[in-house]
Amino acid sequence: MSLLIATAYAFPAPDPEEVLVRNVRSPDLGNLAKWNPATASEYLGKFGYMSHKRAASAKLGGLVDKKSFAKSIREFQRMAGLPASGELNRETMRMMSMDRCGVEDRIGSGARSRSKRYNVEGDRWSNTKLKYYIENRTPDMTAAQVDDSIQRAFDVWANYTTLRFRQTRNPSEANFKISFGAGSHGDPYAFDGKGGTLAHAFFPSDGRAHFDEAEHYTYKGGPGVNLFIVAAHEFGHALGLGHSSVPNSLMAPFYQGYTANFQLHDDDIAGIQQLYGNLLITSKKVDVDAKKKRPTKPPTARPTAPTTTARPRPADAMNVCDQQKQSVFALKGKYFWKINDYGVVDGYPKKIYQYWKGLPGNIQAAAYSRITRRTYFFKGRRMWRFNGRVLDPGFPRDSSDLALPANPSAALQWGGDGNIYVFRKSYFYRFSEWQPFDGRKRYQHKKIAKFWTGIPNAPDAAIQWKNGKSYFFKRNDYWRFNGIDRDVDPNYPKSIKKLWIGC
Repeated sequence: MSLLIATAYAFPAPDPEEVLVRNVRSPDLGNLAKWNPATASEYLGKFGYMSHKRAASAKLGGLVDKKSFAKSIREFQRMAGLPASGELNRETMRMMSMDRCGVEDRIGSGARSRSKRYNVEGDRWSNTKLKYYIENRTPDMTAAQVDDSIQRAFDVWANYTTLRFRQTRNPSEANFKISFGAGSHGDPYAFDGKGGTLAHAFFPSDGRAHFDEAEHYTYKGGPGVNLFIVAAHEFGHALGLGHSSVPNSLMAPFYQGYTANFQLHDDDIAGIQQLYGNLLITSKKVDVDAKKKRPTKPPTARPTAPTTTARPRPADAMNVCDQQKQSVFALKGKYFWKINDYGVVDGYPKKIYQYWKGLPGNIQAAAYSRITRRTYFFKGRRMWRFNGRVLDPGFPRDSSDLALPANPSAALQWGGDGNIYVFRKSYFYRFSEWQPFDGRKRYQHKKIAKFWTGIPNAPDAAIQWKNGKSYFFKRNDYWRFNGIDRDVDPNYPKSIKKLWIGC
């Protein structure tokens, strides 16, 4: 059995009790009375938690299916960092009343026929030197203040990547076009007046970013909406990032207000470096290949591993990606390989115990958490948890402490809810990294076919790749799972011989 572990784009989650008070316009609690199943369904449809057809029916007085409504509410609550009760309670209504970005949180709910404003394939700009054009400016600020806010918003992302941004006076050469408008402003996504939706942007390689002129924009502190913060968020979308469920991250969907000496959240840094690489990782080889679009699909291998050590079979591998080093680790028997976008790195394989002290060979499954930066390894009834190369105190421990089965065949962290999923035979199990190790079964194990539609039973391996898709392997085939549709993408499975992740 071999496996691949992805450890690249995860950073520690903020303390659950941490609350940052900033210049945020609090929702009018008197307006909470407007929320009911019909108005909430309209909101859920607008931001991707419910099909537009179902939301429109509820708005027109149609019956609201309680089961599907509760499911949509739970998904919104998870994104908003609330307890996922499925109830339209006061705290949920308060979050729905918050000022926010107009880009959908969950892409694909009835939006496929509309102008593309979302990223479902890991799209990114192939060039790292990009230009922007400001079509018009808000009268709330001086032209110099607007220009400075926009440049600083781009610099937020440039500070952690090799991306560079420059203003141009020629719209024909601009990658990004920035404008202010109110109500209907030339795209299908009309603004809603003061409050509510503040702005929206389109994913690569569209480049448009629109700001609602009904808002009062500010240069730094003071009442109103800070242009720098809103623009930095929207430019994250324009560069290929979706919304984050990590509280206090810039790419969380809700406006968080102005803060002096703004620092980009680790989760945002991880996301942008997942698309464009680390600022500190540069080489002549990368420079030579800069004009080529870096692969967003699983790379193929090159034969650099010693022929005396059998390389891992693709169908047996599980992936752990190291985003900071742009690499993936493949484990088989006593050995591991490091793989980057070009194939196996020279000098591998190496012995597992030399890298992960205390970890045995013949690991059966592994998963990397982008939330806590922990790597989980499974073998028999035991589970190991590593922080980088260091075993966490109290490990290894029995997997039954988390109500998990012995001898799993695959594991991964799913981006849809952040939980770790473990697969064995025809069932899947899941656990939250925050639950205690008390053996209580908090999540009932379920049939793979009921949730992971189209995925075979007892997969040999699983991984979430850089494009956000989950890949499953069995024997000589692999499947690509779309978490939005909760189904296997068309034209899958495909043969591993034609394309495989990393090894």
